[in-house]
Amino acid sequence: MLGVSIRAFSCKKFIIIDMLYTITKEFKVDLAHRIFNQDLDDRMSENSANKCRNCHGHSASIKLHLSAPVLNRQGMVLDFNNLKIFKSWLDKYFDHKLVLYVDDPWVNLLFPRLSQDLLQRLRKGEVDVLDDVSFYGEDIYDISENKVKLSADEQEWYHSLTLIPVPTSSEHLCKYLHKIANKILRTPHCKYIVSAVEYSETDSSNSIYQSNE
Repeated sequence: MLGVSIRAFSCKKFIIIDMLYTITKEFKVDLAHRIFNQDLDDRMSENSANKCRNCHGHSASIKLHLSAPVLNRQGMVLDFNNLKIFKSWLDKYFDHKLVLYVDDPWVNLLFPRLSQDLLQRLRKGEVDVLDDVSFYGEDIYDISENKVKLSADEQEWYHSLTLIPVPTSSEHLCKYLHKIANKILRTPHCKYIVSAVEYSETDSSNSIYQSNE
């Protein structure tokens, strides 16, 4: 159950239950991705065509859960208005974007002019995400070591891309967005934690990553 942690002590004949206040905010994004290494098991799948290797889209739901053992001076875990900064991040990097794992073979195939230095920085965790501004700046469309100027059509093509350092399965996206939310929303003296992130590609499929704090 979200918002409840249970600590059991074998030397004691009781269980301590820590109750937490939890707030939840849902965000919607439309994005495209693919699972380039999908490999369905014929014994378990009615259709083993590995369709998720193809580029496809979702109207995804992302639920952010924040929990705290005590409320702040306003009587809140966190004001919902403060979550708009996370929505802004989603709007910038995920909404109406092609979101690809940095090591997807399509990256170099479809976007050959990307800076290999930038890709390495993403792989090493020096940056959390790469988008079109990361590639070429807002006004200077130089994205490769060779300083090749992009045409207007190329600019639009690269503008559609977001690269992340993890595969784009819903499970990985949950953990990745949990990390992003922590970076954006946590402050040194805050009492709350990002207790969980849920990611739903459809109404009937859902993945959850929960904090172990």
